[in-house]
Amino acid sequence: MPIYEFECAKCKERFEKLCGMSAGTDGIACPHCQGNDVRKLISSFYAKGVSGGSKAECGGCRKSSCAGCH
Repeated sequence: MPIYEFECAKCKERFEKLCGMSAGTDGIACPHCQGNDVRKLISSFYAKGVSGGSKAECGGCRKSSCAGCH
């Protein structure tokens, strides 16, 4: 199950919730004010891939391993 970000219309608190992909906002309450007028936010995500055979590419790095990047 994915983690979604929500924002409360009442207090503007942003929070995360683990829920199914097809789940709406019914039954989801703000953990700060308990308001139930929340909206699902569009979140960015990062997907790391490997291209060119065995080279890892992340943020312009062209090393064969990410071990030295951190």
